[in-house]
This record gives sequence, C-alpha cells and structure tokens, in this order.
Amino acid sequence: MSVGTGHAGGAARASGARIGVVTFPGTLDDVDAARAVRIAGAEPVALWHGDADLRGVDAVVLPCGFS
Repeated sequence: MSVGTGHAGGAARASGARIGVVTFPGTLDDVDAARAVRIAGAEPVALWHGDADLRGVDAVVLPCGFS
C-alpha cells in the first residue's frame, strides 16, 4: 500500500464526499480548488468566507495565494 493514498498504486478518491471551497474577496484560487475537488471525485460546495453555515460539507478547503 502506498503511504497516504488509501490504497495500493494510486491516489485516494473522495467519491461521494462534499468538500467546501471557501471564497475570499480578491482571490481566484477558489476556482482552481473547486476543479481539483471535482477531479478527485468529490462534489465542490461554494462557501463564502463570511458564512456561518458550512452547509453540511465533509471537509473544507481554504485556497490561498494572496497576501
């Protein structure tokens, strides 16, 4: 079994998972993060940085790349 992949010979898949992708003002990385979530087999859920509700997601991605 490969370390950190969940199974032998490849990357772990997030099939069926709902992953929140947080959008902050002035960033474009949320689009790339949502695409990566989709490629990994999960459903990206758009979240605004000021939202109090995480909309029942299984995990959250905080895109970065701005200072």
